[in-house]
This record gives sequence, structure tokens and C-alpha cells, in this order.
Amino acid sequence: MLIFLLSTAIANTPITTTVRVVEAPRPTPHCGIFHFVALARVEAVSSTAGLPTEPFAIAISCPEMSPPLIAGETLCMTISDQDPGWPLGMIDTTGATSWWYALSITPTCAPR
Repeated sequence: MLIFLLSTAIANTPITTTVRVVEAPRPTPHCGIFHFVALARVEAVSSTAGLPTEPFAIAISCPEMSPPLIAGETLCMTISDQDPGWPLGMIDTTGATSWWYALSITPTCAPR
């Protein structure tokens, strides 16, 4: 089911953390013509203030235009619960009622 992009906010500061992909996002056809967003489910690898302790939904912009996310892989994500202003957002919510937004995804987080 595709619906217009909505969000329920929890916090408002971007967080960079290591996450494990629990469920990869579904493909979004015609990305590049339209701007689609799909949800993946991830879990924080280590305790990070402000993040849920259970797996949570994360919105991925045009997931097929990036390297694929694979269930079980560990990645570094900068995420926010604030809508980053993606234009003409359509999202497949897969039953989620709230989600975070992936602002960037990299293989590993830089040392602090």
C-alpha cells in the first residue's frame, strides 16, 4: 500500500549509529521518475541515546538507486525522525505507524 509521506516525531536531532538490517526495504518501481521511499526494519547494534531498543522502521529514499540493503548486514546510518523535505514523497509503510529517516548510509561509522 502506498500512501503520502507522513511522520510521527520522537526526537529532533540526527543520530549517527551502527545498525543491523532486520528486514530490507521492498523495491520502489519508477524511482528517478517519481520520488518513492520504502521502509526497512533495523536495530541499533549498541545502545544509543534516543533510539528504540527494539527493531524500528527506517525510511530509505529510492532504495534501488543505492547499494542494496541485505538482512543481517551491519551499516552506519545517520538518521532523524524529522522529515528531511524529500519532494513528492510516497512511502510503503508496511504497517508501521512511525519511522525514522535515513539521511546517509555508509559501510562503517568513522571512529569518534
